[in-house]
Amino acid sequence: MASVGPILAIVSGCIMLLTFILYVVSNALPEWGVSESQSEKATIGLWRACISINGPTKCGNIISDCELYRGQAIQRCHKMIAARAFVTIACILSALSAVCIFTYIIIQTETNQILFMISKVLPILSFIAGIIGLAVGIAFITSSDSVKLSSATFVDIVAVAINVIGAILAVLVR
Repeated sequence: MASVGPILAIVSGCIMLLTFILYVVSNALPEWGVSESQSEKATIGLWRACISINGPTKCGNIISDCELYRGQAIQRCHKMIAARAFVTIACILSALSAVCIFTYIIIQTETNQILFMISKVLPILSFIAGIIGLAVGIAFITSSDSVKLSSATFVDIVAVAINVIGAILAVLVR
């Protein structure tokens, strides 16, 4: 690597690590969408939904079996499953890309071209999975008129934006 190369690789690895953390947070939070009225607030995530009626909040897992749904709910269920899958894939790929980038920095041998190429490709694949997961997740949440985007969606937007920066930096590493 050139003199700028190690610094660029370290920055790219740190960005991909941050991207991984943000993808995990957006995947785990039950707040991709929120619906509020005077006395109740309902939030929905990719895995859990919560409702608060005059105070205490109760949360539960969202049923993953789309065969239990009817009508338009089946399409919404399929969007939820796809969003879960792509955001989870983005989590895994961003973590693997950070590991590969840091491993490449530590090993620093010229014969390690496979790891070098993998550390360039994984951030791009993570970005693609993240953007698809974000788009399908937003489609899942906004399929109901009364639900507005919430914090986990915005965390995922930030994760995708940071992911693209990490992918660009990873490609620029020589």
